[in-house]
Amino acid sequence: MTAIFESISTYIGSISTEQMVSLLLFILLVSFARTTVQRGLSVACSVFGLMAILHFINPQLYTIAYNVLLQAGQTMMAIFEPV
Repeated sequence: MTAIFESISTYIGSISTEQMVSLLLFILLVSFARTTVQRGLSVACSVFGLMAILHFINPQLYTIAYNVLLQAGQTMMAIFEPV
Protein backbone atom coordinates (compact mmCIF):
# COMPACT_ATOMS: atom_id res chain seq x y z
CA MET A 1 0.00 0.00 0.00
CA THR A 2 2.85 2.36 0.82
CA ALA A 3 4.38 1.67 -2.60
CA ILE A 4 1.17 2.78 -4.30
CA PHE A 5 1.08 6.06 -2.38
CA GLU A 6 4.78 6.66 -3.10
CA SER A 7 4.28 6.07 -6.83
CA ILE A 8 1.29 8.46 -6.85
CA SER A 9 3.33 11.05 -4.95
CA THR A 10 6.20 10.69 -7.43
CA TYR A 11 3.82 11.05 -10.39
CA ILE A 12 2.11 14.12 -8.96
CA GLY A 13 5.50 15.67 -8.21
CA SER A 14 6.62 15.15 -11.81
CA ILE A 15 3.69 16.78 -13.63
CA SER A 16 3.62 20.44 -14.61
CA THR A 17 1.32 23.09 -13.15
CA GLU A 18 -0.85 23.09 -16.29
CA GLN A 19 -1.25 19.33 -16.08
CA MET A 20 -2.11 19.61 -12.39
CA VAL A 21 -4.81 22.20 -13.10
CA SER A 22 -6.17 20.06 -15.94
CA LEU A 23 -6.30 17.03 -13.67
CA LEU A 24 -8.11 18.95 -10.94
CA LEU A 25 -10.62 20.38 -13.45
CA PHE A 26 -11.21 16.89 -14.81
CA ILE A 27 -11.93 15.55 -11.31
CA LEU A 28 -14.25 18.49 -10.61
CA LEU A 29 -16.19 18.03 -13.85
CA VAL A 30 -16.55 14.27 -13.37
CA SER A 31 -17.86 14.85 -9.85
CA PHE A 32 -20.34 17.47 -11.11
CA ALA A 33 -21.53 15.19 -13.93
CA ARG A 34 -22.03 12.29 -11.49
CA THR A 35 -24.07 14.47 -9.15
CA THR A 36 -26.15 15.84 -12.01
CA VAL A 37 -26.92 12.37 -13.36
CA GLN A 38 -27.89 11.09 -9.91
CA ARG A 39 -30.28 14.00 -9.36
CA GLY A 40 -31.75 13.61 -12.85
CA LEU A 41 -32.32 9.89 -12.37
CA SER A 42 -33.84 10.55 -8.96
CA VAL A 43 -36.35 13.02 -10.42
CA ALA A 44 -37.18 10.69 -13.32
CA CYS A 45 -37.75 7.74 -10.98
CA SER A 46 -39.92 9.86 -8.68
CA VAL A 47 -42.11 11.02 -11.58
CA PHE A 48 -42.36 7.45 -12.88
CA GLY A 49 -43.37 6.20 -9.43
CA LEU A 50 -46.00 8.91 -9.00
CA MET A 51 -47.43 8.13 -12.42
CA ALA A 52 -47.63 4.42 -11.55
CA ILE A 53 -49.49 5.23 -8.33
CA LEU A 54 -51.89 7.54 -10.17
CA HIS A 55 -52.55 4.86 -12.78
CA PHE A 56 -53.93 2.50 -10.13
CA ILE A 57 -55.57 5.04 -7.80
CA ASN A 58 -57.20 7.42 -10.28
CA PRO A 59 -56.89 6.50 -13.99
CA GLN A 60 -58.58 9.76 -15.09
CA LEU A 61 -56.06 11.88 -13.21
CA TYR A 62 -53.28 9.67 -14.61
CA THR A 63 -54.44 10.44 -18.15
CA ILE A 64 -54.46 14.19 -17.45
CA ALA A 65 -51.00 14.09 -15.84
CA TYR A 66 -49.65 11.96 -18.70
CA ASN A 67 -50.92 14.43 -21.30
CA VAL A 68 -49.41 17.36 -19.37
CA LEU A 69 -46.03 15.61 -19.14
CA LEU A 70 -46.18 14.64 -22.81
CA GLN A 71 -46.90 18.24 -23.82
CA ALA A 72 -44.09 19.52 -21.57
CA GLY A 73 -41.68 17.03 -23.13
CA GLN A 74 -42.67 18.07 -26.65
CA THR A 75 -42.22 21.74 -25.73
CA MET A 76 -38.76 21.05 -24.28
CA MET A 77 -37.79 19.12 -27.42
CA ALA A 78 -38.92 22.03 -29.57
CA ILE A 79 -36.92 24.53 -27.49
CA PHE A 80 -33.68 22.53 -27.71
CA GLU A 81 -34.09 21.42 -31.31
CA PRO A 82 -31.14 22.49 -33.45
CA VAL A 83 -31.92 25.14 -36.01
